[in-house]
Amino acid sequence: MTFCTNCGSEISEGSSFCSACGQPVAEAVQTPEAQPVVEAVQTPVAQQTEYYDNQPVQKPEGKALAICALVFSILLPFVGLILGIIGVATSKDESNKKMSIIALVIAGVLIVLTIVFCSMIFRMVTSPLYNPSYWY
Repeated sequence: MTFCTNCGSEISEGSSFCSACGQPVAEAVQTPEAQPVVEAVQTPVAQQTEYYDNQPVQKPEGKALAICALVFSILLPFVGLILGIIGVATSKDESNKKMSIIALVIAGVLIVLTIVFCSMIFRMVTSPLYNPSYWY
């Protein structure tokens, strides 16, 4: 009994080529006496879920949205205000909600300050005392 060295399939007597892969029979080799096959026994490993106080441990929620809301509330208060609202509405984690609320407060204060300063500058520019011809 011969087997193909390329694919391992059995080659019938008198064949020139392997019927499975087409390899020439000249490269086929005789196999040694059959040896007993020992089957390896594998025990399945059950996937275990971690529990804490009889509750499954959940993956912590990311803080990216809350951190972006904080950063943008300082740099661009209107964007920070929008991200803070989204963060409060969608976060399930209390620390993320707190960071989003802080971002909302910072953005609100900065928006109010911006409006106050812009109105002061507008009044200063449009007042008659600011007009240079008034002084000369």
